Amino acid sequence: MAGEKYDPRHIGRFFDEYGEREWERLEADAAARVSFHLHRRYLRRHVESGDHILEVGAGAGRFTIGIARLWADITVGDVSPGQLRLNHEKVKEAGCEHRIVARVALDITDLSRFPDRSFDGGPLSYVFDRADDALAEMLRVTRPGGYVLLSVSSLAPSSIYTARWAWKRSGRLWIPATSTA
Repeated sequence: MAGEKYDPRHIGRFFDEYGEREWERLEADAAARVSFHLHRRYLRRHVESGDHILEVGAGAGRFTIGIARLWADITVGDVSPGQLRLNHEKVKEAGCEHRIVARVALDITDLSRFPDRSFDGGPLSYVFDRADDALAEMLRVTRPGGYVLLSVSSLAPSSIYTARWAWKRSGRLWIPATSTA
């Protein structure tokens, strides 16, 4: 998918075909396990019991389960219908389905189905050439005082740009979830 322009239909098809590998990806090697651990650490630090979290790009559900075990309510979203089905299976197997408010197919760059300030926060990761749009939407649907946990795949200057952009755009606290350089 490298070098291609953002196309949610293409991404959805890719992850539909990727299937169960998305669940396995975060245990594939030491770097993936460290990244997964760091993400969970930041989620534990910021998610509180009773929060309503928007998890966009939820995939097969590893983070959904972690968020649910923090007693937060979750609206699960993904561009891939196949990943949403896996998410339902894995979350149900883990005994966490009761924390799910809704599961919806959605594009991170268009959260217009949700009113402003609908959520206490949520994670945002792996959005590249439409990062500004994705971040703007997450900030719009996050209540004042809420949080958006950003995950970047390197320490590149783009992550610094994104942090400055988020602060100037909203005045809200920006918390970098992790960096896997």
